[in-house]
This record gives sequence, structure tokens and C-alpha cells, in this order.
Amino acid sequence: MIVLSAFRYRIYPKSEQEKRLNRSMLLLCQLYNDLKAEDMRRYRKEHKSISLTRFRALALDARKQDDQLQDIHSQVVQNVGDRIHGAFKNFFEGRARFPRWKKPHRYNSLTYPQSGFKLSPRKGLYLSSLGYVRIFVHRPLLGMVKHLTIKREVGECGMPSSSRRGTHPTRALSKRCPLRG
Repeated sequence: MIVLSAFRYRIYPKSEQEKRLNRSMLLLCQLYNDLKAEDMRRYRKEHKSISLTRFRALALDARKQDDQLQDIHSQVVQNVGDRIHGAFKNFFEGRARFPRWKKPHRYNSLTYPQSGFKLSPRKGLYLSSLGYVRIFVHRPLLGMVKHLTIKREVGECGMPSSSRRGTHPTRALSKRCPLRG
């Protein structure tokens, strides 16, 4: 049985790292708005929406053409395509309103879906293009981190992450049922 766990830690980037992180979020916000504009243009012209694969390809093409986007990990850039695709999908299925244009001060997170990060007990959190960032680990991390999000909040940065770990099924049952026959 696989158990998903979510953890949230506070990170303490240096001033230069924080500037690069803010710059990355600004570039990703602009990319989000560009992808939204492209989807709206295509929908008006052909009455078709862009697929998830095409959104990811457009994001990677934009990364190839822009020197500043090349400093950001490729999967983080692709995740912007995932976000805009999810926003349009939710709109067309009636679960949400039409996706809004993102303002730079409201685009507050970036996500590493699989790689580009490493958590070391001695050195801290390694993020591609930022280097090692100091982190306060207030409780032990269980399992292996599969998904990492850097979130900017008022005056601080956080690291919500999700991890997967396996548990033995009888052990999980014994915790629920203390009396076994």
C-alpha cells in the first residue's frame, strides 16, 4: 500500500537567490499569459483548444528562444503548460470560471514535478539554477520526495512537498484494529 504524505517547510534563500526566484516567477507568469493568449487565438480561429502535449511543447519552444527562461529547469517551464491546460479544462467542464490573466504579484509558486531538486541533511535543499538554499526541517521527511513546490508568501518562502512511501498492509491494519484474533 502506498501512502502519500504532504510536508511543508520554510526555506531561507539568500538575497541573491531570492531575487533569482522572484525573477523566475515573473518569467513564468509571462509565459502563462503568453500560453493563454495562444490558446485563445487558436480557439477563435479554429474552434479547438490546445492539448496538454502541445502546451508543454509551446512552453519548451519559448524556453529555447528566451535566454532568461533557459535558466529555469525545463520541467518547471513545462509545468506552466500543465497549469494553463488544467485551468482551461476546468472551465470547459464547468468546474471553474474562465482563466484570468495572471498578474506578477499573484503568480506565487513554481513546481518541480520530478527532478531539479535534492534534499540533503547537511547542505539543505538544492534547486537547479539557485544552488543550495537553507531550509529548516522541523520534522523528519518520510519517504522520497516526488513533487516539490516553492511558494512565495508574505515575506517568506515555503516548500510544500509530497512524498510517497510504502507501508506493510498488515501493519496499517493493526493500527486501525488493535484487537486482532
